Amino acid sequence: MVYLSLAFDHRLIDGALAGRFMMAVEEELLNFDTASTGLERRLG
Repeated sequence: MVYLSLAFDHRLIDGALAGRFMMAVEEELLNFDTASTGLERRLG
């Protein structure tokens, strides 16, 4: 488990854009494939 946070200047970036970015990060982490990184050899 990891806790992530995002700080942004609301004068430059809309909160909705920041939310979409965090959702994209979450999606990437949920679908992370260790086979493409070689990590499964080190973890197993």
